[in-house]
Amino acid sequence: MAKLSITQAEIEESLRDPVMAAWLIFGIELDPFQACRLRYMWFTRQMIDSSGVSTGKTELMFILSNLRAILLPNPRDLPPRISCIYYLSLGTAKEVYWPKFEKYIDQSPLFREQFIVHRKKWGDVSTEGVLKRRYKNGSLIELPAADFMRDSKNQASRRFNDLQIDEICEIDLTSQGVNKQLMSRATAPCFNKNHPLHGNKVLLFGHAEDPMTHPTYQRVKKFKQSIRDGSQKHVLFTSSFRDYSEKFKKYREDDVIRTEKGNLTDDEFIQKWEGIWKMGGQKWYDPKWIDRLRSIQITPQVTRIQSNDIHALGWDTAPGSSQKADFSGGVGLRARPMPKSKVKSLDGLLEMDGEYYQVAPTYAVVLQGRGAPECSGLIHKVDDRFNFARIMMDPGGGGAWIYKEMVKSEQKIDGQWQERVGLCEPPDQGLYPTARPIVRFFKRGDQDVRSIFPSKFFAGDEGIVEAGHRELMRSLCNSHMLLPGKRMEFSRAVRSAWTPAELQVMDTLDRFLTELMGVSVMTKDKKPVVTSKGFLKFHAKKGKKDIAMAGMYGYCGLLAALKEDALIAGAGSYADEDCIGVG
Repeated sequence: MAKLSITQAEIEESLRDPVMAAWLIFGIELDPFQACRLRYMWFTRQMIDSSGVSTGKTELMFILSNLRAILLPNPRDLPPRISCIYYLSLGTAKEVYWPKFEKYIDQSPLFREQFIVHRKKWGDVSTEGVLKRRYKNGSLIELPAADFMRDSKNQASRRFNDLQIDEICEIDLTSQGVNKQLMSRATAPCFNKNHPLHGNKVLLFGHAEDPMTHPTYQRVKKFKQSIRDGSQKHVLFTSSFRDYSEKFKKYREDDVIRTEKGNLTDDEFIQKWEGIWKMGGQKWYDPKWIDRLRSIQITPQVTRIQSNDIHALGWDTAPGSSQKADFSGGVGLRARPMPKSKVKSLDGLLEMDGEYYQVAPTYAVVLQGRGAPECSGLIHKVDDRFNFARIMMDPGGGGAWIYKEMVKSEQKIDGQWQERVGLCEPPDQGLYPTARPIVRFFKRGDQDVRSIFPSKFFAGDEGIVEAGHRELMRSLCNSHMLLPGKRMEFSRAVRSAWTPAELQVMDTLDRFLTELMGVSVMTKDKKPVVTSKGFLKFHAKKGKKDIAMAGMYGYCGLLAALKEDALIAGAGSYADEDCIGVG
């Protein structure tokens, strides 16, 4: 250890109490609320901190990592202690965390004493893509560029002792990098892996969100279960903007808080500033996700554009009291294979077994007051243009009503009966040997459905509806698909070149996205309504959700088609993977 100008007794006391260590080494007097929080961070092996903003999180992250680097170096027969701290971007790390080194090096001689001078900089041994500080005792603090847009694949060979991640909720929305790479990297050798101080740490920070819709809540759930099971290693912590003693209230940004209280809903304010995971701040499909994913790269389609595109159609029908349906509608989604050489970022792409696809809804149609022959004829007409790999139908009476017509070799298209190849489910191919077996029903017994959802969702019919919404939500919140741009974002030249049919498709796609944003979980007394099997119930708070359901069916059908291709190519099954969200 570098020589400290404090007594051995003070060093031992610092190990027992990090609050005193912060005062000795940094000259910091902590608010009692922050002192409590630091002690939990010091003695905890794994922690999720959902505290609200303006509660001193960054300062405590800096204190903790530096105290561990200074007071708990690894023995000489082990590699140096490495603490890795991740932000959403390296630019954020440079702006938020890195300047604190200069601040405390200037004001604390004892802290400054811990570093060697390297190129006229105190301990700064940064390299390209990684900010680094090396201590005289060999310990390292590193802030790498994690490349979350590519799921942190650049971190695959890294190992460290301590992991701290800031803004975990923001990262989880757009990346799987934390799960795929970082969580398994805190495995470097240490003095005693079971010791509350010497053992490696994983600390995640990010203010609370809506537990019904945010993927980070899965982590919170698992921590809660571990704590219920008696774990001494896991801690869930939160603090509020109110958690200031009188002496320290002068540091609180009260003007900002008042402005935020006026701009946010009550639920959003409670999440962001009180640090409480509370329902109501977001709908199931957050409008912010949808707005972020809208791109002028995605235009309305009325036919296949590229021969290697993979298309799927989702269809929902609400049968009427007569021979005509009150509503029928479909949403077509496209998966376009992307050459690996052209993949610069995973933003907007779906990755499956090392292959990349640009997924987007590109077609939508709505019919009202039409009979089963007309609906079936339109499906056949659209299939002629797109050559669907899957058609996923609603499992109720409306889907079965149209399916009886779809299998036939004569179809009523544009008012005329025409010869067509029928469309059927695989089990019915023996009855209709010339039909294409591309039809599936969104029900528990369907093999496509069973291939894409975990088995826990098959206990009830409502289970696969929840699973379907979770899959689509995962794709949207993790930016695994793109959505059509807003009409006025396209240039006038582009809009004027659209045909009337394309304009109609664009309007219907807008309707699909509007309905999607209206889908929410049914609640009673601000608690989710669940079925007897424990599954969530969904409804539209305003208007309808028919075309939104068609889009969800279509997305699940597309996933099944892609996974079937992967299985044919020798990949494994995905059915045991969990969906992101709250179960």
